[in-house]
Amino acid sequence: MGVLDFIAHQAKPCKFTEIEEQTQITKSNLYKYLHTFTQLGILYRDRESGAYVLGSRLIEYGMAALDQENVLDRISPYLELLNIRTLNTVLFSIWTQNGPMVIKMFNITQGSSSMNAIKTFPVAENGGSKVPIWASIFSMLFKNGKKRELKILALINSNN
Repeated sequence: MGVLDFIAHQAKPCKFTEIEEQTQITKSNLYKYLHTFTQLGILYRDRESGAYVLGSRLIEYGMAALDQENVLDRISPYLELLNIRTLNTVLFSIWTQNGPMVIKMFNITQGSSSMNAIKTFPVAENGGSKVPIWASIFSMLFKNGKKRELKILALINSNN
């Protein structure tokens, strides 16, 4: 297991000895890796505890990767297949300050369509936090439907 993988999968900051034990990397090499990653901002080392966590540079890299990829092009075939298999309308939406905004809709009876009039959905106040009204409905519908969701995903993956 690599250093970054190990640290990324921990629920708490990691000490040098923990990382050494789990990765089986020699002390001298591990020190070099941790020092380099810290200097690059990939890892952050707490001065008091000496523990390591993932650094903010990784967020920058992730955002850059998202900017380089058209997510809609990548997920559209899966959404379309999900629509065909379930015979339900499938939406791709993004979150905005005004609530979720539908970007693409797949409906087998109408064909797939881009939303000409992009629609935002109402947001309800729920104990001080804003929650889309449809989120609680979706949660209720699929609370006990995990097996069905997994079967649908398995069908999608088996066709690719």
